Amino acid sequence: MYSGNHTPTNPLTTLLEAAARLRDDTRLRFVFVGGGAGKAEVERFRDGYGLANVLSLPYQPLSALSDSLGAGDVHVVSLGDRMAGIVHPSKVYGAMAVGRPILYLGPRPSHVSRLIETFGIGWHVSHGDVEGAVRTLRAIAGSSTDDRQAMGDRARAAIEHEFSAATLRARLCAAIEETMI
Repeated sequence: MYSGNHTPTNPLTTLLEAAARLRDDTRLRFVFVGGGAGKAEVERFRDGYGLANVLSLPYQPLSALSDSLGAGDVHVVSLGDRMAGIVHPSKVYGAMAVGRPILYLGPRPSHVSRLIETFGIGWHVSHGDVEGAVRTLRAIAGSSTDDRQAMGDRARAAIEHEFSAATLRARLCAAIEETMI
């Protein structure tokens, strides 16, 4: 599932090309929820290739967001190659909060790649590496529910322990105090 704004800073072309190559793999469905300038690319690609494995849904009401996010087995987070350090895809935290592993499409190093590597919560594919995306998606589809659940559990634990409001406030206060001394 890719959920949120579909923008040029979060390219999805590699994932869409992989979806086309995996059109006959019944284990995989690609769900795109949200809107934005890039939404048209998703729908043109789906319609142009006749992809029954690609579903495009509109933004969901805020009251249903946790249910919507919880519906995906794996969440896609994308970051354009030139966007690391400029744009921070906050959707990674929503996926982690609902306990889902992450398929990250983008450059390394980046904040998202560090989260995945530090906490063992997903997979990384570079933009343009369609073959790598296909291999990774097949591996994800072939992985056990327990393995994906363990990644999701680690993601949720990271949110609760490393990125809780109390932890982040303490870090901010410590950083401010360091600059004042």
